[in-house]
Amino acid sequence: MSPLPRLRWLALCFAVLALLLRAADAVWWAPRHGRQEIIGQFLPALIIFGLAIGGYVLLIRPYRELPRTFETTGTTFIAPAAPGAASTALIFGYLAGSGVDSVLKPDGTASDHPAAWIFGGAVVASLLALAVLSLWRGPQVVLGRDGLTIRGVRTRHLPWTALRRGGPGLPQATDVQLLLITATPAGTYRRERLRLVSLYVDGEFLARAIRHYAQHPEHRTAIGTDDELGRLTAALAAPVAAADAAPADAALGDLGGRA
Repeated sequence: MSPLPRLRWLALCFAVLALLLRAADAVWWAPRHGRQEIIGQFLPALIIFGLAIGGYVLLIRPYRELPRTFETTGTTFIAPAAPGAASTALIFGYLAGSGVDSVLKPDGTASDHPAAWIFGGAVVASLLALAVLSLWRGPQVVLGRDGLTIRGVRTRHLPWTALRRGGPGLPQATDVQLLLITATPAGTYRRERLRLVSLYVDGEFLARAIRHYAQHPEHRTAIGTDDELGRLTAALAAPVAAADAAPADAALGDLGGRA
């Protein structure tokens, strides 16, 4: 069973912890120690980030090794978001705690103005919603029967038939992204970047899987099934030939040219 659902809930708990610690800073630390000195400005934030983000990072250390497999849905293969991508939710949790400042007077007592409570509640609720959204709608790559869907800040769909020369080259161990060259209906081609560091999948495995389906359309109709995942994994277990390791689009010149 994938550890990711449990890790998402843990990340949400740490995001709430960051919110509560930030609220405690506003209610207790700031009224007593002020914000004038450097220690008063930065020490609480360092403690909060150390406990929340540092604690979460320690929890996900056993999951640093990237798997050479996908999640299956019956019709698609999914490369989900890496556990480390949840740090965004923890930052949103910390920022949500700033909503507490809106309902406090300088001496740390609660404000008497209803508008302050409304505004503070809206800040906390909206930022917590963003934390949840970043956890359950984070980056991922979906291999479907008609192409790739890359979800990040924006969602892009790349048909298999649009991939130039059979797909990408294989990434090096230090590469943080995968380069895809796609042909456009106008006959030109463009460069698409797929961020590997945000995904919980081995980069070489993902690149070879994309190449496999770009070059073997006869297998696309089975994408998403457990049997096809087993067949794909076995096919990709063979050593990589030198020709396959080279970038598939190395021969392309200026990307402003014709397809």
